[in-house]
Amino acid sequence: MYSQRRYPSKVLLFGEYTVLQGSQALAVPFSGKSGGWVKKERIPERYADQFIDYMRWLKSSSPAKVAGNIDIESMEADFRSNWIYASTIPEGYGLGSSGALCAAILDRYAVDRDLINDYGKLRIALAELESYFHGKSSGIDPFVSFVDQPVLRQRDQSLHLLNPIRWPEKWGVFLIDSGSARTTSEWVGKYQEKTSDKDFLHKVNHSLVPDVEHAIHFLIGHAWEPAWGHIMQISAFQAAHFREMIPEPMDALWSSCLETGHSRMKLCGAGGGGYFLVFSTDYARTEELLSGYSSLRI
Repeated sequence: MYSQRRYPSKVLLFGEYTVLQGSQALAVPFSGKSGGWVKKERIPERYADQFIDYMRWLKSSSPAKVAGNIDIESMEADFRSNWIYASTIPEGYGLGSSGALCAAILDRYAVDRDLINDYGKLRIALAELESYFHGKSSGIDPFVSFVDQPVLRQRDQSLHLLNPIRWPEKWGVFLIDSGSARTTSEWVGKYQEKTSDKDFLHKVNHSLVPDVEHAIHFLIGHAWEPAWGHIMQISAFQAAHFREMIPEPMDALWSSCLETGHSRMKLCGAGGGGYFLVFSTDYARTEELLSGYSSLRI
């Protein structure tokens, strides 16, 4: 009997783009969107094509470590028995859809079960599996989905598991659907072009990065008031310097949030589309502000 475990999506609360400058980052699992293994009466044609392409990569194009650590015969046998990975995580929305898939594959088909308890090896194996989708992966997204706990990425790139964040009574964090998907690599490329401007890069390193790391520090320490101050700073910075990554109607909502004392908006990952984040110190009033938008509360 196979596990009926679900693999949650991930939400990057803080660290989008600044991780490219070496900052800390904080990611949390979100069970509201997830994936898992199910048995079907028949395999959808699109899924079959994708599975065949992935298996071909595992056998011939992937690093030897990946192919040697996955029970390919069992994967193929399950496929012939109509087992598939089914997910509610939208692609191109910044929630780590490929990461959750890789977590599910490794959990079910890992040959070396000991690596599951060695987080260093686990992250490397997950990153290798996800490299099929992105060319290169940090392994953070599938790691968060696998361990199903908040994860702090330190400046030295080490990952540390945290306890679930217990927000204050009136606080809330919302995912806002922009209505369109985006490609992470496209927007990362645009950000890297922006960093060729020394003035912009100086502002990122000396303003945005400190605010990101202070926000993480205070949230982990449950120092809510100072954390909120840095969230406000991050939102204002992104509104001023990441305009091209904020599509309509997110731009109008962002402006509305800036006019309140209880809501602040920020990117959720690369921006340009997908989901955006709204932090709130009064979720009831923020829910009113978000009426008319498709939103999910984390």
